[in-house]
Amino acid sequence: MAVALSRGASWDDLQRPLTDILRTLPERQAIVRMVNARLSMDGQDGAPLSSALKSIKWETLPLESRLLKVLEEGGLYEVTHDMRLAMLRELLDERRVEELLRVLDLLMTSLHSEEGPERQMAIRTLAGVARWAVDPGLPADAELPLAEALRAHFAWEPDPALHAWSTHAVEFMLMALLGRGQLKTILADLQELEGLSGLVGEGRPSRTEAIAHLRSCLLRPHALNQAIDQVFDTDRDRVIQEVHPYLEALGTPMAQHLMGRLEIEPDRARRGRLVDAIRSLGPGALGTLLQSLSAPAWYLVRNSLAVLCDAGDAGCIPSVAPLLRHPDLRVRQAAIRALWKMGGPQSEPHLVARLKDADERTLAEVLFALGQLRAAAGLPQIQAIALGKRVPPGIRIQALEALGQIGAPGALPTLVQCLRRKRLFSSGEPPPIRMAAAKALAALGTPEAQTALAQVAAREPKGAERDSLCLLLDH
Repeated sequence: MAVALSRGASWDDLQRPLTDILRTLPERQAIVRMVNARLSMDGQDGAPLSSALKSIKWETLPLESRLLKVLEEGGLYEVTHDMRLAMLRELLDERRVEELLRVLDLLMTSLHSEEGPERQMAIRTLAGVARWAVDPGLPADAELPLAEALRAHFAWEPDPALHAWSTHAVEFMLMALLGRGQLKTILADLQELEGLSGLVGEGRPSRTEAIAHLRSCLLRPHALNQAIDQVFDTDRDRVIQEVHPYLEALGTPMAQHLMGRLEIEPDRARRGRLVDAIRSLGPGALGTLLQSLSAPAWYLVRNSLAVLCDAGDAGCIPSVAPLLRHPDLRVRQAAIRALWKMGGPQSEPHLVARLKDADERTLAEVLFALGQLRAAAGLPQIQAIALGKRVPPGIRIQALEALGQIGAPGALPTLVQCLRRKRLFSSGEPPPIRMAAAKALAALGTPEAQTALAQVAAREPKGAERDSLCLLLDH
C-alpha cells in the first residue's frame, strides 16, 4: 500500500483489491490497525481502509440484521454507497418487495432534504437502482413511485452536480421503457419533464442541457433500432397510434435511421412497414428522402419516391425529374407518379418531354399522368400517338383515354378519325381503338362531340359496337 500510494495510486484504485485481501484474513482488524499506524507515519490517511473493514463487517451480517440497522436504527447513511446498493440488490433478487419499497421510500424522502450530502447519497443510490429497471427489471410497485420521484427531483434539484445524477437516473428509466416498447409513456414523461423544468428551473441552463441529453440518448443507434422494431408489431392500431407519433417526434435522425434499415431489410412485408413508418414522419422526412434518391438500391429509390408523393411538393421536382430516365423501369414509373402528384401542372413540361422517346410501359405511365393533370400542353404529342399506326394498340388506347380526360375541344378531329369504320379505300380502326375514341368523345361532352358521336352511331350497322355507341349517347 505504501509503495503504491507513493507511486501515485489513488484510494479508488486500491480499495477494492484491499477489501478482497482483507476478506481472506482472520486477523483483519489487527492488521488494519497496524497498516493505519504505518500510513500515519508516512502522512497518509487510513480512513478508506477502515471503511473497507466496515464494509466487510456489514457483509457478514445477516440480511435481517442489516435491514434492522437501516429501517429501525436510522443507519441508512452510516454505510457506504456500495453497501446500500448491495443490500437493495439482495432484496430485489430475493423478491422481498415490501422491504425493498420501505428502503426506497426512505431514499426518496431524502431527495427533499435540505442537507446536500444526504440528497447526494440518496440520488446516487437511486440512480444505481434505476439502472436495474433495464436489467434485471424492477417490480411495478417499485418502478412507478421511483420514476415519479426522479422526475420531480429532476425538475427542482438546484445543485448541478446532484442534478447530473438525477439526469442519469431518469435516463435509465427511459431506456427501460424503450426496451419494453412503451413509447407513448416516454413521450409523456419527456413532455412532463420539460413542463416541470420550465416552471421550476427557469433561468437554469442545466435543465435545458439535461433535456437535450435525454433526447440524445433516444437517438443512439441502439435506441433508434429498439423503437423501429416496434413498427413490426402485429397490432397495426398500436403502431399507428403509439409507434408512429414517437418516430415523428424524433425527427430527422429517426428518418435517416429508418432509411438505413429500409436499405438492408430483405423481407418485403417488413419493408412495407418501414415505408409506412417513414411516411408517418411527414415533412420531417423530406430531406432524408431527397438524399436517398441517389441510392444504388433501386427499391430504396422507388420507396422514397412513393413516400415523397405524400410528403413532398413542387419544390422536389428538380430532384425527381432526372429519375424519369433511371435505368430501372420501376423507378421511372414511381418518378412519374411522384411528379404529377407533387408538382401538379408544374410537372407537365418534364412529362411531356418523355413522350418522344419513352419505352412502352413508361409511356403508358406518362399518358396516364398527363390525363390526370388534364395537361393541354401535351395535346399535339398525345394526338400523334393516338393516330400512330405503328404505335402498339394498348398505348394508342391509353392516349385516347388521356385525350378524353384532358377534355380539350382541339382533340375532336383526332377522336373522330379514330372512330371511323373501314371504308372502300381506307382501312378503319379496330374495335378497341374505336370504342376508346368513342368514350373519349363522350368525355369531351361538347355539342360538337355529341353530334359526331351520334352521326357515327347512326351509320353503324347493327351489332355490339352500335349498341355500345348508343349506350354512350344515352349516358
